Amino acid sequence: STQGIINDECAKGCKQDMIADGVCQQECKVSACYDDGGDCDKQNCAPGCDEGWVGDEYCDEACFVEACKWDGGDCSENSGCNTGCLPEYINDGECDTECNVAACQWDGEDCFHGASECYGESDGSDYRGVKNTTKSGKECQAWDSQFPHQHTRTHLNYPESGLGGHNHCRNPDGEAGPWCYTTDMETRVELCNVGQPWQHCKQNEIPRAAQMAGGIKCLTPTTPPSGPLARFEASCGNGESYADVCSRACCNAAKAAAACCGNDEEFQGRHQDYKMKIAFSMLKHDCQSCEAFGDFFSNVHMLDATGLGGRAMYRFVDSWGFKVLVAAFIIMLLLLCVIAASIARYVYQRRQYSIPDAAV
Repeated sequence: STQGIINDECAKGCKQDMIADGVCQQECKVSACYDDGGDCDKQNCAPGCDEGWVGDEYCDEACFVEACKWDGGDCSENSGCNTGCLPEYINDGECDTECNVAACQWDGEDCFHGASECYGESDGSDYRGVKNTTKSGKECQAWDSQFPHQHTRTHLNYPESGLGGHNHCRNPDGEAGPWCYTTDMETRVELCNVGQPWQHCKQNEIPRAAQMAGGIKCLTPTTPPSGPLARFEASCGNGESYADVCSRACCNAAKAAAACCGNDEEFQGRHQDYKMKIAFSMLKHDCQSCEAFGDFFSNVHMLDATGLGGRAMYRFVDSWGFKVLVAAFIIMLLLLCVIAASIARYVYQRRQYSIPDAAV
């Protein structure tokens, strides 16, 4: 039987299923066991971190662990605070489970550590407190977990709703109040009891969500850069890929960047230029409009309705045919300028060297 083959030993203490399993076992390191299938040839410091990646001046996330000496300094001059938590993950606007520990300062402001129970919206959409049990006392499932209940309420799909690597009650989708998926296999979702709006607010206290909305920088010069603009550029790419430009991630990143970069004097121009580039790319790829590009697509539809071009005109302007026509027009214009200059020079010379009538 198959089980019998697996249990057979090629050497004392070495079963067949121990060969080439990624672990070096000395009892299998014999020719009869094919030298443990090469498991002892090299020992990686961490799964997924190939030999030679450490200290190669390129940041490898798989190697950013203590056992690999934090990728030999490739990701940061300083040692990491926790396995899997890269320096740029902290204060990047997303709560990361790996960074949501004391050693990493609770991921900076991203996980709302220490936030009060103060909120002001009637549906609790701005609640950023730490309540993590439902009204019936069931424990909440972490938002970045897909067990025991699979779902789409993630930071990627709802970037402004305070989701991520924690299990605190939130309301990302307009329900009656803050809720969560539960860890109970029999109960998928349930509302939480977080009190009434403003009930837990101190005098003149501003809800944490409102504070955060005004405090996130458009771009933070970390290595690599972080912040809403950096995520926008990373999510949408160079505008050539349909999968990037038309993705939900691109739309969400564009929305977050618009909220933080619109009044940023240093990066406002860069944001607007890139946003316009992506808008034209979305038009070229026939992407569905999303909130961040609503005005652009409204103008396109208006031009379509008035017969002034709109979508077809934008596509033509972005096509190679239009570029060839523009190039041909420029070349023709240059030729006309050369011809005009030649004629003018000829007329001038005729006037200079013509014989006066009085001398005939």
